[in-house]
Amino acid sequence: MTALDRTRAWWLAQRPDAVPLGAYWAPGRINLIGDHIDYLGGTVLPMTLDRGTAVFVLPRADRELHVHTLDAAEHACFGHPRADHGSASRQGNWRDFVSGLLTLDDRQPTEPGPGLDLIVSGDLAGGGLSSSASFTLALALAMMAHGWLRPLTGNELARFARAVEVEHVGTACGLMDQLAIVHGSDMGAVAIDCATADVTEVPTDWQDRELLVIHCGQPRRLADAAYNQRRAELGRGLVALGLPEDRIPGLSSEAVELRLGKGVEARRLRHVISEQQRVLAAREALAGKDWQGLGAAMTASHSSLRDDFEVSVPALDALVAAAVSTPGCDGARLTGAGFGGWAIALVQRAAREKVLRAAADALDRSPRTLDHFVASPGGAARSLDHRS
Repeated sequence: MTALDRTRAWWLAQRPDAVPLGAYWAPGRINLIGDHIDYLGGTVLPMTLDRGTAVFVLPRADRELHVHTLDAAEHACFGHPRADHGSASRQGNWRDFVSGLLTLDDRQPTEPGPGLDLIVSGDLAGGGLSSSASFTLALALAMMAHGWLRPLTGNELARFARAVEVEHVGTACGLMDQLAIVHGSDMGAVAIDCATADVTEVPTDWQDRELLVIHCGQPRRLADAAYNQRRAELGRGLVALGLPEDRIPGLSSEAVELRLGKGVEARRLRHVISEQQRVLAAREALAGKDWQGLGAAMTASHSSLRDDFEVSVPALDALVAAAVSTPGCDGARLTGAGFGGWAIALVQRAAREKVLRAAADALDRSPRTLDHFVASPGGAARSLDHRS
């Protein structure tokens, strides 16, 4: 059952007499390569997924906004647009994203919007597939369409969704996830220049290859202190070099080490410098269908995230090592911020089962219980046909 199917099932079970007002969808994403450089204005190479967050909208007789999250089996009422949502303390859960959308809407006070039930479900659990940006943008589309938020599109919508995470939820994320979801392609990946917010479609013919997405068995939370700590460490290193805190330095790793030594800040900067170079190499390899070259860049990226940026965990390392040592796998890496979650492997289709068995053995799991899927492009966030 898809996420949209689950929301429609709730309607039929709980409010079958209500006439639906609409349905909205925001995909998740994987990042082929380019992690922890988006907030420094780097170029990244994400691809949206055919799984994400669905929001089904039903009318209410009152003027209140109610959100029902089926995956958490929870419900909350958010009053109306004049409510002071900013005065509420953070709760450390999904409610913060909803209150953040309402708090950061800077339109002039208006009459309350129509009463709504927003029924929400997704299939991006486990960390690394941009579940928070997908959740925020799916809700934003629904709320904009029915008078609860000012209408936004394109980069303006992406920046608004990012502001919710940074200013209200407290995660110092970059703009990659929101831009990828707003501008996602049905044809493959997109290249995003995070300094300019320019997005370029990168159509992909995988030929006999596929992107296999495998969970390491350890979930994570993006807002954990370690993520924000990495941002602070990068900032200290850049300040010590007398450089802007929001740009990848135009220096070699050797020059950084010469000036900063071999401490934590130098290692963090070495990752972002080398990661940007790997993104450029990976994009060239992808264009030329050089699967070994793309895989090598992916595996080198994981090593850098593990050793220099220190955002991997043993389960991810074991999974990646098992995949790349299996014939038919060109390369593998963690995807997303790290600290658990998902890894991606570029594999020959004929080698899929061998790679899954190797990954399961490395994680001391049965292949039958290994959470995995083959990535397919999911397009952009959009409204759906809620009638079928």
